[in-house]
Formats: sequence, structure tokens, C-alpha cells
Amino acid sequence: MQDAEERLQVLEVNVQSTANEVFVETVQPLNTGCRIYDVEYTITLPEDFEVQVTNAVGVVTIDSMDNEVNVTNTSGDVVLISIVGDARVSLLTGNIESEVTLPLNGTIEMDTFIGDINLDIPVDTSADFSAMVTDGSIDVVNLVLQDEVSSSDSVSGTLGAGEGLITLESEFGGDINVTGF
Repeated sequence: MQDAEERLQVLEVNVQSTANEVFVETVQPLNTGCRIYDVEYTITLPEDFEVQVTNAVGVVTIDSMDNEVNVTNTSGDVVLISIVGDARVSLLTGNIESEVTLPLNGTIEMDTFIGDINLDIPVDTSADFSAMVTDGSIDVVNLVLQDEVSSSDSVSGTLGAGEGLITLESEFGGDINVTGF
């Protein structure tokens, strides 16, 4: 405990805030002595704030946003809860768990190199839909895909009038599950 309290003094959190942006960065010490620093942030923002998160390692959770959400994470899960707006997630290793309501002409783009994608969307979503896996499975539940074209590694079609775009890809070793609610 004493070591942890002493090392906490060398860990720096840089926070900068303007009228339309909040920038938060963890500055890790140069000499870690083989220690691993795990920093968790809980940040409350206005619901209609545009969110862009770039993270190296760890879980990213975004809850109850009514605007565009962009997440780039190297390693760790990404969890999107009650998002109303465009959602873009790029992940190297980890799973994507998401509940997104797509606006008209909106876009959901999610890709992970190694991991699963689980997307919950309203049954009345209107979008061109495509999902692709290299070594996994694709399951679409409680949604009607018009003009569906499917193979062992891809599914595409149109949800509703096709006014938006949903593109999902698990490049290696992951499953894609899309459920209508």
C-alpha cells in the first residue's frame, strides 16, 4: 500500500476544458519499475456533447449520449449504452457491446481485429446493413433484412427504407450478433 501511495505521486492527469471540449490525458511516469497503472475516469458531460475517445488499453464505456460517438481503442472492451446518434468504433483486440438508436441518414461503423461485436438497435431502424467476419459467425435476430444476401462470412441487406448505414466487421476470430429491440 505504501508503494502504491508513493507511486501515485508520479502519475499525472492532464485535464483541459473549453466551452466545447474536454481533454483528459493520463501521463504515465517514464520509469514504471514494471508497475502497471490502471486509471479509471468517470466524466459527466451534457447529453448532446459529441464524444471522441482515443484509448490505448482498458475498457471504454459511454452511456446516455444524444450525439455522435467515436471510439478508437487498442486493447480492451468498448461499451456503448443508450446512444442516440452516429457511432463509430475501431478496436484492435476486445469486444464491442452496444445499444444504438440510429438517426435518419446516420451511420454505425464498428470493427475489431480480434473480438465480438454485439449491437442492439430498434426494430424500426432504417439503414443499408452489412456484416463481415473472417473466422466467426453472424447472427441477426428480431430484424427484417430486405434483399438479404448471406454467405458463411457475410450478411447484407436493407433495414426499413435503407436511409442510414450500418457496417460491422470482425476481422479475425470474432462473432457478430445484431438484435432488434
